[in-house]
Amino acid sequence: MFSRIRSVFALALATGLAWTCSGDHVVTPGITNSGESNARQSNGQIGGPLSKPATDNDLPDTVVAVNKDLARAVVFAVLRQGQTPLPDADIGFSRSISGRSANFEWSGTTDERGEVRMEIRADDVSGYYLARARRDGRLLGTWSSIPVNGGYELKVDLPVGEKASVTASTQVDDDGLEEPKRRGTTVIVDVGTDATDKWGKDVFELKEAAITGDTLAVEVSYSGGCRDHQFTLVTSGAFMESDPVQLNVALAHNANDDPCEAWITEGYLFDLAPIKALYRKAYRQDSGVIVLQLKDAPAGALVYEFAR
Repeated sequence: MFSRIRSVFALALATGLAWTCSGDHVVTPGITNSGESNARQSNGQIGGPLSKPATDNDLPDTVVAVNKDLARAVVFAVLRQGQTPLPDADIGFSRSISGRSANFEWSGTTDERGEVRMEIRADDVSGYYLARARRDGRLLGTWSSIPVNGGYELKVDLPVGEKASVTASTQVDDDGLEEPKRRGTTVIVDVGTDATDKWGKDVFELKEAAITGDTLAVEVSYSGGCRDHQFTLVTSGAFMESDPVQLNVALAHNANDDPCEAWITEGYLFDLAPIKALYRKAYRQDSGVIVLQLKDAPAGALVYEFAR
């Protein structure tokens, strides 16, 4: 009988802790911090988490170490009253867990621009958070349901009397530097093939593009945060005769039906060796120069030069 009771209790606990990208979470309506219980909330939920939480099926049978990417997040908060920044205010963040008092253990003081940067560290920082702003012992405002994910630097707007919002999200490594760029895939398709049918046609912004050696490095921004996104460098391999020759290339973006709206910025690296091999086969030369006409590149055409 006691075994059955423990099973029912475990099921109820697991159900209560479940949260998804659609916004179901463990946040209670009010802050239960001692001395400030039932403090008025400036806002409600501001959206889903910035990345898809792991489920039991995603986890290995045995966890032997904490993933350092999940153990740290950086929050860059901006406090304002209307359009006026609020300096010298104490900003605190606390994990929002049902039945627990908010301790606001991560805190900092805003500068003259109303800005403060703080680090959140825990075994797994991902979840929903409460924020509180105080100045000269007076409560300026509280905000709830702020999604924070490990491995990200978040810019959080805290307008007094209004809802909070996550206005930017960038991956960071454990030292607070930009995360090493992800590796994308380079594909060569037949002339006339619509590459977006297979590799995606979701909207994104190409912010930077540059070539170093045999690598194309790009920085892209897109709306999402709850699903993994893929970027693919696509070309037909049809060189346009000029001096030097030119080649049209484009990035295809597959958002995998990501329903979230955090503004993500990431770097990608693409191997240009397949394009070099194609050139050598077509022109029977080991060295050469190709002008890559990358669609929507902010600085225009890119020059890819290689030697023997």
